[in-house]
Amino acid sequence: GEVYYLSGTFSLRFDGQQTSQLPYNVSSEHLKAALEELCNINEVSVARSIHCSPDPAIGCMEPDGFSWLVTFISVNHNGDQHHRHSSNLSPSVSHKLSADGSYLFECNDVSRAVCSIGNNAMAAVGTVQEIQSIIFATSPLTVTIGEETSSAILIGDSLSVVEEKMNIYSTNGVGKIAATCPTCVGDVINSGDSLLLHFLSFRGDLPDVIVSDSEATVSEITKGVSQFVVGRSTYSSVISNLSSMSDWYVRVFAYNGIGEGAPSLLSSPLRLSVAPPQVPENVVVESESSTSLQVSWDRPHSIGGVELSSFVLEYDTSPLFASKNGAPAGLLSVTESDADASIGLVAEAFPGSSDPNQRLRIMLEDAGLIIDGTIAVGTEVLIENQQLVVVSINDGNCGVTCVTMDRDYAGTQVSGMKIYPGFDIKQYAFSITGLNPGVPYFVRVAATNEKSTGPFSFVGYPSSPISVTPFDVPSAVSWASLSAVSNDEIRLDYGRPLSENGSPALKYHIEIASGATSVDYRPQVLSITTEADASVSGFMELSIGYEGSYDLLISAGDDEPSRFFVEAGSRWVDTHGDDLSATLHPKETIVIADERVEVAAVFADRIELKESHVRGTNGNHVSGYRKENYIGSAMLMSGSSALVESNGRNLEYLLRPGEIIQVYNDVGSKEYLTITSISGSTVAFTPSYEGITVSTPIHSKTKVVVPANASSAVMKAAISSLPDVESVEVERQGPNSSDGFTWLITFSSHIGADSCSFPSWCLSASVGSLDYINVDGLAEGINGNYVHTSSVNGRPRYELLGESSYIEYDSNIAKWGLYSTDTFVVSSADSSLVSVPLSGWTNGAVLTLSESAVPILLGTNAITHVSSIQNGVEPSFSNVVYSADLEISQHEVQEIKLLSEENNLGGTFELSLGTSSDKIVFSFDESADDFTTKLQSSSLIGSVSVDKMQPMSTYGCIWTITFLSNLGDVPLLQHNGLLNLHGTNVSLSITEKTKGSLGPQHVVVNNLEEGQMYAARIAAGNEAGFGPYTSVARVASSPPENPSLSLGIVTKSSAEIIYTEPNPNGSNIESYKFEWTSSSFESLTAATARIACADGSDILGSFKFACGVENEGRSEETVPIDIRSTPDEVSLALNAIKSINEVEVSVVTNSSSELEWALTFLYIGQRGSFSIDSDSLRCQSEDQTVLESVITMESETPLPLDYGSTTVSAGDLCGGVHLDEFSSVQYLTFSAESVTSGSYQLMLDNQSTSCLPFDASETQLKAAIQDLDFVGDIDVTAKLSGGAYEYIIVFQGDYPFGGGDWPALSVNALHFGKGDCDPFVGGANHKATILPVRDDTTCVNGSLNTVAIVASSSTPIGGSFLISCGDRSTEKVGVNSFASDVKSVLSELLSSTEVIVTKYVTETNGATWAVSYPRSSNDNCEISIDDTFVSGKNAKVNAYPILVVKTSSSRNDSSGDFRIIIDGQSTSPISHQATHEEVLQEMHKLDGIGLVDMIGPIEGEASLSDDYTMIVKAHTVDLDSVKVVPESNWRGTAPRVFYKPPSGMPPRTVLLEGLEKHKTYVARAFARNAEGYGPSSNLIKIVPASTAPSSPSSVSLSF
Repeated sequence: GEVYYLSGTFSLRFDGQQTSQLPYNVSSEHLKAALEELCNINEVSVARSIHCSPDPAIGCMEPDGFSWLVTFISVNHNGDQHHRHSSNLSPSVSHKLSADGSYLFECNDVSRAVCSIGNNAMAAVGTVQEIQSIIFATSPLTVTIGEETSSAILIGDSLSVVEEKMNIYSTNGVGKIAATCPTCVGDVINSGDSLLLHFLSFRGDLPDVIVSDSEATVSEITKGVSQFVVGRSTYSSVISNLSSMSDWYVRVFAYNGIGEGAPSLLSSPLRLSVAPPQVPENVVVESESSTSLQVSWDRPHSIGGVELSSFVLEYDTSPLFASKNGAPAGLLSVTESDADASIGLVAEAFPGSSDPNQRLRIMLEDAGLIIDGTIAVGTEVLIENQQLVVVSINDGNCGVTCVTMDRDYAGTQVSGMKIYPGFDIKQYAFSITGLNPGVPYFVRVAATNEKSTGPFSFVGYPSSPISVTPFDVPSAVSWASLSAVSNDEIRLDYGRPLSENGSPALKYHIEIASGATSVDYRPQVLSITTEADASVSGFMELSIGYEGSYDLLISAGDDEPSRFFVEAGSRWVDTHGDDLSATLHPKETIVIADERVEVAAVFADRIELKESHVRGTNGNHVSGYRKENYIGSAMLMSGSSALVESNGRNLEYLLRPGEIIQVYNDVGSKEYLTITSISGSTVAFTPSYEGITVSTPIHSKTKVVVPANASSAVMKAAISSLPDVESVEVERQGPNSSDGFTWLITFSSHIGADSCSFPSWCLSASVGSLDYINVDGLAEGINGNYVHTSSVNGRPRYELLGESSYIEYDSNIAKWGLYSTDTFVVSSADSSLVSVPLSGWTNGAVLTLSESAVPILLGTNAITHVSSIQNGVEPSFSNVVYSADLEISQHEVQEIKLLSEENNLGGTFELSLGTSSDKIVFSFDESADDFTTKLQSSSLIGSVSVDKMQPMSTYGCIWTITFLSNLGDVPLLQHNGLLNLHGTNVSLSITEKTKGSLGPQHVVVNNLEEGQMYAARIAAGNEAGFGPYTSVARVASSPPENPSLSLGIVTKSSAEIIYTEPNPNGSNIESYKFEWTSSSFESLTAATARIACADGSDILGSFKFACGVENEGRSEETVPIDIRSTPDEVSLALNAIKSINEVEVSVVTNSSSELEWALTFLYIGQRGSFSIDSDSLRCQSEDQTVLESVITMESETPLPLDYGSTTVSAGDLCGGVHLDEFSSVQYLTFSAESVTSGSYQLMLDNQSTSCLPFDASETQLKAAIQDLDFVGDIDVTAKLSGGAYEYIIVFQGDYPFGGGDWPALSVNALHFGKGDCDPFVGGANHKATILPVRDDTTCVNGSLNTVAIVASSSTPIGGSFLISCGDRSTEKVGVNSFASDVKSVLSELLSSTEVIVTKYVTETNGATWAVSYPRSSNDNCEISIDDTFVSGKNAKVNAYPILVVKTSSSRNDSSGDFRIIIDGQSTSPISHQATHEEVLQEMHKLDGIGLVDMIGPIEGEASLSDDYTMIVKAHTVDLDSVKVVPESNWRGTAPRVFYKPPSGMPPRTVLLEGLEKHKTYVARAFARNAEGYGPSSNLIKIVPASTAPSSPSSVSLSF
């Protein structure tokens, strides 16, 4: 209805004395003074409360009102200030305190300009007299109250006669009763009249009277309310065990040291009757959780003569229990049995027994207490207030219910006594749930018997109530991250807890531990593999965990979206008439208006939340969302092994046997059930459910569909999108022989947790999908099975996998559409259902649900399987090297000044936090306490402290507000202007006095051990303690230091660069990158980053830099950076991004409303997209439209025209080529039989080229790829081979993301002979494949010279030979020497301990020693042989170069061919299974290659087809130019071809080739480890020039 505001005055009257008129909002101080001026009051205390509540349904000051709690400390007659009924002749009734509101006014507006006397403005005391109604039928009746019955009241009795009959009661203690009849004609009772009984004397609530006429109706009109605290005189006592059949006289004597005084006699005799219970004793209220309080208490000292029936619990945010427009915010009636805290009863006890053993024993009524462990040896119990400890059970075979105590039982009873657990336990306990976290509540308890409800007791009784706040430890922090500062420093960054649970998180506990061994921590690693008998393609469905995204609209049984309305700060949500009791469940989490909330209870037209909705729905009905993996609801029956979906949903379309579903049991915990069979809506499962029957949602595992050839980036993005996963690292291997792949998935965010130890969570992969819709009746390419892949607008999206067609709901036109492209609608249906409608589609489209799983992974016998590669091991914190408690540094303080030049200020003003619609009205002179109460009624503001002061030289008020629970930099409070204020030159301003700060939100720990694994854990803490830990782990490492370069041998076209190994800084060096150019490396890429609030208000919050946001799964971002961070802190965050390498940051502008940094990137080449993530930033004005964030590239350094680079590997795969997902060299093959036209697109990450003709030329392919972003120069060579178009693509420079490696190109399946590209004409089996071939032939550690010493003869050989190297020679070596003998002499000859010798017995009359020895950068002598002393026919010993070729793969599944190329000549393709003879045959076909033999095997070993170690006995070509190149059919899991030319390379030496003679070059190098590239080396200058030739090789003399 209409809102009124109070004005005017009122007065109070106490026991005949009356105060002067008091203002409607009189302060507690002034009211206290007014009462104490009365002659019968000596001292009172007064507490004032305004009618404010955090529950928006109650509101704050609407209706306007105040309550005062008056405690009578000293009056003329202390004790009960209710007139005790002593005689019907006494004129005094009811309460001594009363209020007169005759001069209170109701005003139409908050300015109180127009006011009048009306019925809405009133003043009354909180104590209320009971009024009951009796509606007469046609018969006389009697009235019974408290077992005492009146004489009959007749039809036609006058009201005076009725009153006389009602006031003859003598034993029931109700006192004086007045009778009125608003419906009577005249003064006479007739049939149908309503007789009102006014209980003028009785205090509190009275049970309904009992009438003798069953046709008459009794009802309570006004519930009686007693005093807040019933006063007692200085001394009181309870006299028990009296008879109610007699009148009792009572007198009291006082005694002192002299003797007995005169007695004081009760003025009249008292006959006992059933009375209300006294107050409960020892009330205790404790925080049980963030939304609940536990109330415990003991039995009242007197229960009124009959057994207790129940207790009344009231709770409120006001100490007067009046915030709900004069009533308490909450009221609960709890039966005595429900509140009983006892655990059992005593069957028999033996107090006073002559048997000392019997006195120690207690016999229990229920043996279950012992069976279930409730009572065991050592259990402490309380029986009749005696503290006892159980010392034995069934001692001396006294019985299974017999317990022996530590002392004699000394109670007064022998059976039926209640047993309470523990010594400090109260007799009764009950939990009040659904409270607002962090809000102080007052709780009071009253006992009820058949007579009435007694007075209340509370914490603090009989003085003022004391509040208790529900709170709990905070939840886990929202995120945590470890990054490197240096090789012995790590930095832990962390976010706020997801929920503070009622108490602000003001501290954090951090521990960092180091493991003693390398296995103290390791992450879980799984593999996913696809393969088939033939080529595999298509998609697969992955599933993991149950924490789905909240992307599914909530709907009732009709499948129409439900609408929700909730006020800010309320727990009650209106469902707009929808009954969601069959589809929504307690404990389920949903999202309403962007807030995630937990459901506490579901009703026919509303739902109750566990915690308040903070911001509300802004006055609108909005949609609600639940987890997208919700598949139905069911009633889970106790003892059952089957369930039935409550709404008739056919679960055959959504589940398959063997799947695991998630349900909730009766206590709200998750249970996981394995499906054994499905029939329609019925699901059978194992194990059976053993809990109490409960309604539950059903969730399946969260699923995601990924392509069968997904890149590591796509796979990473897909798995990381599942909420249960957070983050993973992915490596892709392959393709294998069926064009499938293996992905290695490292669960980096699970910190060692072994996911597959929990089958309910473990990753699984499927070749088919159940959740699909079949479309028919349309064109080819549109008809087919559409698989559920995601959710859009709260509804499922279905895609025709491999095509561009999809089904999706368009919220703009409220229609479902079937699209062939992003814009073209093929068919539509007018429906807003949450599920896809199966009827009403246009253009003849016919949609049907799935009937069985549809294959999505294609290929003959296609399979996908998941394997465990490494079990996770969680980190240990037994060796903590750092521990700290960090505290919030500063609370926000704001100041409000309301000023006037004259002393005529008045009116009100409104405040709100930021742009919130939650506005609060304040008076111009609001007290600090009321200001606090009103601010805290806003759910957005939380707990505050307010101080009030007067300005020094003018008039008005200054309020200083400290935000206690709203942490960090809080938006400024906003006011609505001066409209409702009046005065002279009034001004109202709000300023920030102290900016709130959360502190650094990070910690740097130094003096760590380089290269050691460290684990960190962090927990947020509040006054309840610390919450759960969040753990992260990493190695103490940073990018390596810079290498040092020097120049080696220089020729006219090449140069050797010798480099040192720098400090790896805790992480093994993986590779070195060398760059050279005839230009310079002086130019640098520069950018500016600017963040500002255009309206000049302060910038608040944090931001992140993001690099490569358009590259799915390959983007990187910094940790959140506080807006007030220093340039060094910004630089540290940026340098953690691997693709950035090194950046310098300086300040350009630094103000509270604008910041600008200059960023200088110390690299050359193209950079990827670079942006600011400002989602966590805001302007203090709360106007997000004025927030600006932009990065401007000031200059970008392109690659020089003659730029060259090469990479030297330090990994295990160096010394050859291997298939890898990342390489600058990639093979593209398009194959089909007899194709004549058509085109296709390639993709680089998520960018697509233009359509390429099937027979694209080198120029066309090069142009199309170079048109992509971030691609510089590339080289393309093409050839036509056997109906296949083959291309070799070589990228120049670095890719701007992921550390510079070029990802594999891929084929755009949507535009391969279809879509935007022309269809293929002719042929079949059109196919395009890409093979990235990574060349890691150059190794950091160099390579060894390889030579074979071959001794042969036509007859048995004998004698010895000499081995020379330069001018040095060995002693004689016998032709029968062992390998160790040869190694010994060679080690001495070469002055090296790294010589390796293997002996092969190749024939009866000879031997071969394969020798490997290091090449020295300053002495590269070659081995030669002197065989003068060898005997035997045609005996000889020679040294020949060895050429090595080997193939391998991690799963031994290599396939395909390779070629050997020497001096530009190539063999034909050689199979990976080629025999030694087949390889030799191909080698002998090469010009310049004479005789070649294979080495091996070692005596007793079989020949290996993947090891081709060749002795080249005659050649005229440069064997060191050898290269081995895989063919386009090369396949396998990480397949590798290792090859090594005869000549070695010294360690840490790289050869730069292709230089121009006499041109001046500069070169530099970078070392790289797992943290990225380190700084640049020194620059060296190179001038290629001719030099003298080296010595000839392989000189031999023939006869």
